[in-house]
Amino acid sequence: MGVLRIVPGKGTWVREDYIQPSLGYGLSWLPGHRDDVMLLFELKETLEKKAAGLAAERASVEQILEMAGLVERLAGAVSMDDLDAMVEADGAFHAAVAGMSGNHYLVEVLESVERVVSAVRRSLVEIPGRPARILAEHRAVAAAIIARDGAGAAEAMTRHCRHAEEEISEYVRSIEQQRS
Repeated sequence: MGVLRIVPGKGTWVREDYIQPSLGYGLSWLPGHRDDVMLLFELKETLEKKAAGLAAERASVEQILEMAGLVERLAGAVSMDDLDAMVEADGAFHAAVAGMSGNHYLVEVLESVERVVSAVRRSLVEIPGRPARILAEHRAVAAAIIARDGAGAAEAMTRHCRHAEEEISEYVRSIEQQRS
């Protein structure tokens, strides 16, 4: 798995100069890859917005019930302050929304992006107050999908992704300032 370099009118190549960060709880690699991570978050936002809108239109009742269960699983993890369970439930929710889109290409691309940005998820749940905000944002996305409101689901997912981008950007800035 690699990161692609796209040059309009010329082609697409796998970047050979990109060093895949180790995906784990240690995020010492993050400040050195901040620009790449933020670019991937921009892509993730675009894709997840579309996935949420399509999910509202296409999801089966069974898929919606599964998604609702994932939101409640996140709620339980937040109430228990179980960071590992929060990370897992958050990832499962996003994967479920993508799956509900009914677009297997969208799912594949999101899975590829997720492989890189998933390491950031642990940092997000460690930010004071962020787990409760993640839960509220997931509930807003789920409510719009349940209401079959494609535009509302897309808007709620966009807000959720932007909040994550803003908070991880601030997190990286604080690490960089500490190192200075």
